[in-house]
Parts: sequence; structure tokens; C-alpha cells
Amino acid sequence: MKKYEGYALITGGSSGIGLALAHELAAKGYDLVLVARDLHALKKVQIEIKEAHKVDVITISQDLSKPESTDIIFEKLQKKHIHVGLLVNNAGFGSLGYFLER
Repeated sequence: MKKYEGYALITGGSSGIGLALAHELAAKGYDLVLVARDLHALKKVQIEIKEAHKVDVITISQDLSKPESTDIIFEKLQKKHIHVGLLVNNAGFGSLGYFLER
């Protein structure tokens, strides 16, 4: 059962944990906004989730390491009148080492 109004926005939603979370939220009835760098992978996931869960899936190809990326995403969602009720900030990069040394 859906707990939040609006779309769930998942960064890093085209693979790995982000993809798994996208399927879980779609199964609960959430419409999704998936953000990742790889447009081809996003489109593949969009079709897969729409067919499996019958929810709306919007894809935005964006590199979140660029400072202007969040403004671009915000503007695209505003133009489509998309309200985000849940954010899963799954994008990131791996690093190795002790926390205090990073």
C-alpha cells in the first residue's frame, strides 16, 4: 500500500539496488521517476516496470555529479507537473578506506 502521495524519485534507478527498489515501490503502486546517466538502460527499465507493475515511469538521463543536474531535473518535473512525494537517493560512487581517512 502506498504511503506517500506523488511519484517516487529514485536516483541510480537503472541497475542494482536502485532497480530493485524501483520494482518494490512499483509493486506497491508508486509511479516512478528514475534518474541515471545511461538513457538506454533507463528506457529498458521503464518498459520492464510498466509492463510488470502497470505504473507510470518517467526517465531522466542526468549525471548527478554535475552541479546543475538537480536544477535540470527540477525544471523537467515542473514542466510535466510531476509532484515527488518520496525520494530514494541511491546515486553515488564507491570508495574504499577507513571513514576518518576519506
